[in-house]
Amino acid sequence: MKYITTVITVIMVIVLAFSVFYNRQKKEVQAFEDKYIKLNLAELYMILNDDKMSKMHGMDYVFRGRVYLDSALEKEGYFGVLRVAMVCCAADTIAAGFRIPAKYLPEGTENGAWVKVYGKAKRIGKDKEGETVLGDKSSRTMSGSPISVTVRNDFIFVPDKIEKIERPDDGYMYKWNESGPYNY
Repeated sequence: MKYITTVITVIMVIVLAFSVFYNRQKKEVQAFEDKYIKLNLAELYMILNDDKMSKMHGMDYVFRGRVYLDSALEKEGYFGVLRVAMVCCAADTIAAGFRIPAKYLPEGTENGAWVKVYGKAKRIGKDKEGETVLGDKSSRTMSGSPISVTVRNDFIFVPDKIEKIERPDDGYMYKWNESGPYNY
């Protein structure tokens, strides 16, 4: 009987220790995520396009998108994270996003993989305003068919963290707000 009581006590201590550790780790993850503004890529585009919102340029953001590997980006040392925006119908879709330095691409991440990206947009020069239309047709898998694919020239996104995620219920962006609450 004494042996059973000792075993039960040890198990309870282990469960309690694991519970404390798990809850602490969960709180740390939540604190990390809480410091980022959740938005979609179209909303981040609007914030960066509006000079009145320049105070928001250095803030921490998190968005979801798909990895886009393109030879033009790779030559410059980047990969793209893009999301497809649809205003009316499939005929008017455009995939738009940001260049991210290639050193941040998680190992083994394939073209088209969904990711969540935490970090900051960094201006790399006003002389590079506009967008680059990418033309590597072998990489165009954003919607399963060729669409217009662009990335910002004047900003890159410098991540604090990139994590692979499952595809959201709906991968398209249909709405974008000029101010919060944003559509993540």
